[in-house]
Amino acid sequence: MPRGRVNVLAIVAIVVVAATVAAGLIVAGGPGVERQRRLDVLRTQDLEQLTFAIQRHYNRHHALPASLDTLRVEHEMRDVPVDPETRVPYRYEVTSPTAYRLCAIYHQPSTDAFGRTSWAHDTGSVCFDREPLTQGRNAN
Repeated sequence: MPRGRVNVLAIVAIVVVAATVAAGLIVAGGPGVERQRRLDVLRTQDLEQLTFAIQRHYNRHHALPASLDTLRVEHEMRDVPVDPETRVPYRYEVTSPTAYRLCAIYHQPSTDAFGRTSWAHDTGSVCFDREPLTQGRNAN
């Protein structure tokens, strides 16, 4: 095969490989988007852990904790999780004697990839209203 033809084939192969890599990054969103997705998954996992700890506290004391730090003090959690990126505590507020709100800031809207429809969210600051389960009431 003539040398000029080999060079053309090599250039075509390089262009095809580069286009494939670029298309993959566009479809997948690149490493920055994947990092944001992982942080959002961690946020949801943290909020789930907080919900379980709040439930344990409610079962023990028949009242919601006054603050998330109460969960650590009362030994419901060893460490209270904070936002994995900013290290700022998640927002928690008691909205009634039997209801509370947990909030986090998300980079991306959720997908129902893991069946967590109760944690579905848009981007930005998102709050979830919750109530601890009491005897005789089933989970939603």
